[in-house]
Amino acid sequence: MSNRRFLCASPLYLEEFGTPETLADLAKHRCIIHRQNEDAAGIWRFKRDDRSEVIKVEGALSSNDGDMVLGWALDGHGILIRSERDLAQIPGERQAAGGVARVFAPLR
Repeated sequence: MSNRRFLCASPLYLEEFGTPETLADLAKHRCIIHRQNEDAAGIWRFKRDDRSEVIKVEGALSSNDGDMVLGWALDGHGILIRSERDLAQIPGERQAAGGVARVFAPLR
C-alpha cells in the first residue's frame, strides 16, 4: 500500500499568503518543519513523473512531534509535508473547521 506525501496548508493560510504554484515558490512561504529520525531538517525530497527534486525550506516552526506540526498547519501557521495516512487521521471536528488543503498533486 502506498503512502504518498502531500504538501498541505489550511485554507486560512492559503487565503492570506496565497498558494505556491511551483516547488521553488516554497522559499517565499512559511514552511513547518517536522524533524524525523536522522533526516536533515528542512530538506524536502520530491519525486514526480520519474523526476527527483530536493528543496531546502525554512520556517519558524519546527518539532519532532508529528501531531504538533500537523496542529500548527491546521491552525494556519504554514505549509507542511505529510503522508496520506497522517492526513486521513485528522479528527472530524478539525476537518469540519476547514482541515487542510493539498497544495500540489501527490508526491512520493
